[in-house]
Amino acid sequence: MAYDVGVLNERAVSYAQDVVRSTTAAGSGHASTALSLVHIVSCLMEFMKINPKNSFAREENDVLVLSEGHAVPVIYSAWQREGVKVLKDGVLVDVPDVTSLRELQSVFDGHPNPVLDIDSGQYRLPFACATGALGQGLSVANGIALADRLDNIKRRIFVIAGDSEVREGQYDESARFAVAKRLPVRVILNSNKFGQSGRVEDMIPYDYRKEFEAKGWDVVGVNGNDVENVMKGLEAIDGLRGPAVMIADTVKGWGVSDLQQGNWHGKPLPKNLESKALAELESRRAHVAVPVKCGTEHVLSAEPRNQLVFPPSPLGEKTSARKAYGMALAGLGDMDTNVVVLDAEVSNSTFSDIFGRKFPERFFECGVAEQNMASVAAGLASQGKTVFVNSFARFLETAYSQLSIAFQSRLPLHVVGSHVGLGAHSDGPSQMALADVAYMLAFPNVVVFSPSDGMSAYKLTQVCANSSRPTYMRTFRPDMPVLYGDDEQFKVGGSKVLREGEDVTLVSHGFMTHIVLAAADILQKENITCSVVDAYGLAPFDPSTVLEESRRTDGKVLVVEDNFRGGLGSVIVSVVDPEPMYVHQMFVSRWPKSARSMEDLLKYCGLSVDDIVDRARKMANDY
Repeated sequence: MAYDVGVLNERAVSYAQDVVRSTTAAGSGHASTALSLVHIVSCLMEFMKINPKNSFAREENDVLVLSEGHAVPVIYSAWQREGVKVLKDGVLVDVPDVTSLRELQSVFDGHPNPVLDIDSGQYRLPFACATGALGQGLSVANGIALADRLDNIKRRIFVIAGDSEVREGQYDESARFAVAKRLPVRVILNSNKFGQSGRVEDMIPYDYRKEFEAKGWDVVGVNGNDVENVMKGLEAIDGLRGPAVMIADTVKGWGVSDLQQGNWHGKPLPKNLESKALAELESRRAHVAVPVKCGTEHVLSAEPRNQLVFPPSPLGEKTSARKAYGMALAGLGDMDTNVVVLDAEVSNSTFSDIFGRKFPERFFECGVAEQNMASVAAGLASQGKTVFVNSFARFLETAYSQLSIAFQSRLPLHVVGSHVGLGAHSDGPSQMALADVAYMLAFPNVVVFSPSDGMSAYKLTQVCANSSRPTYMRTFRPDMPVLYGDDEQFKVGGSKVLREGEDVTLVSHGFMTHIVLAAADILQKENITCSVVDAYGLAPFDPSTVLEESRRTDGKVLVVEDNFRGGLGSVIVSVVDPEPMYVHQMFVSRWPKSARSMEDLLKYCGLSVDDIVDRARKMANDY
């Protein structure tokens, strides 16, 4: 393609000056890393298909994923100078001056963030997903490439990665995944040779060319601070069919001599050195006017999501929550071709394989690589796909950082963890999810469900699919009786009263609901009547049902759950005042071990039917 070297260099210098001005004004930020990328970003603004006035339209824009998220000041500069718009409450608006970097009311956060809630409104930025937790960008790009393939959209996908972060294990996962799925992603590896604490090669040696070639990638090398060399490299990888990487040799702190002396990682220039740096950069100008690309004015409006309604369920009288969920996934696939499913080599245990056999083109097996899977799912969700991510809930803990980034990005990702609680009794604690409830409840925007039977799991899968917020659903392993009829309806934050009593309110969720019901049966024979509440909607939690039942039982509430501290009981305690409630909690308070029966393990953890009966009896008699 034709290009003007003078224009590209001029643009790079302008970006560099913006980087210095914005980070110095903020008093924080990664000026030196951003400066190493100014020529690469200048070339990408020329090379990529970009419509700045409609940067959210997939067909009109190539994709740039900044995996090296701390270098984002150079991207902000490019946006401002190229006229890229952002969305404010659904209307496209100009970005502010880059010197607002890191201000509370600014759209320019310290690391990329696609959605920002600011006092003046909600802003959406043309990032596919948040980055800054290093090592995740290529996986996100893989997900975007899969979405484009499903939707038959032809565009280029670039990832800017740092030379330190490719040492993350997730990059091995994502690089192999890209080859296995034949994804045309393009990684630009910013090899500026320095990480946070020193030279990267002194910490862990890594031959980038050999590593990528060994995984089946095409590799080219360029001088990343020479625009002609960068453009030739971009043209070279553009003509390749599979995944390719351009290793760009760059200078950290390019153009500013002070930033090349000592370790300035994550440190801005102080105000007294700003003028010197700007003058030094000015001396590198070619003084050629930089043209601004134009596009059609466009306003985006949010379209309502399709509300999927299931036909009657095919469940029998007894089943596991995980199997009912798998059947529901297949039903979703029939109703909506936008639904895609990912699993990490346990699909015949999570029962996502029911969907996979029926819709193989929309099922993505990710292998034992949960971190890559979570970020690939985020990439798919960023392109409008309805995405369900599956594994043992315990194994998903490996990807908590990746899921956190997706939740932060406000992506409607639907995460389903199977084998929760003590259900994997014979396997031992390495297979049991016991901390997942506390973790997921910590997020302000994640909807959390814990179905107690096959019917609620089946129906809540539909609720997840219709949610515009990220969701997490726990599915247990054992086959248990179906508690609800086909006409039962479930909702976000919902609870259901299974029994009404006058002495103690027993509250539970998931598998433990069945154990609580068994305890209530025994207590009934002793003339101690219990209300039993299935609090399947853990977050956001609506306390009204529990409060109403507690009034029936003089405020006596016993919460029983097979997860660690910080779950439903903690949530209920937070809504006690000013209600006169006496809340007792039973949860897993020791490390479990293998047991040959569920009954043995429940007794070992102090959660057996007899343990619940003893605690409820004491509450009924002592208060």
